[in-house]
Amino acid sequence: MIDRGPLGLTILTFAAVLVAAVGSAVAGHRSRPDFSGTYVPANGKGEIIQNADWILEVVQTRTEIHVKDTFHGKSIANSFKLDGSVSQCTPPQGGIGPCTARFEGRTLVFDKHATMPQADGRGERQIHDTDRWALSPDSKTIRVDTAFIGGVGGVIWAKVQSRGR
Repeated sequence: MIDRGPLGLTILTFAAVLVAAVGSAVAGHRSRPDFSGTYVPANGKGEIIQNADWILEVVQTRTEIHVKDTFHGKSIANSFKLDGSVSQCTPPQGGIGPCTARFEGRTLVFDKHATMPQADGRGERQIHDTDRWALSPDSKTIRVDTAFIGGVGGVIWAKVQSRGR
């Protein structure tokens, strides 16, 4: 056995920790679900609602997610960095403000803030939505739980393999 002395052991220890950290980071990115696809709302039995006029289109890369939400022909498109940094976005209710997206395990969490004019034209109101996306094991449905000022809601989205558009 060769005696490397304290410096040799320190370098070996550092190298082992570095390899473990890089491996953990790479594995963490691989375990993130990919939400890419086109979805429509599903009923309680997990079946697609026929003639749904609400479409969710998602394109996810390693660093960003692009979400286009179309309801009755009106679309809102937003892009989010997946590291939790702030982007500007437009929530479904309207307005514009700072938003973030980050993974908590396999759940994707969106925080959306916006300021928009009051319906009566007197002043502004603040919007705050938090969406939690969970992808099914077969990647065919997304469960979206939403908490917003004044209420809660949720939608189960079913992936559309081909819309024939």
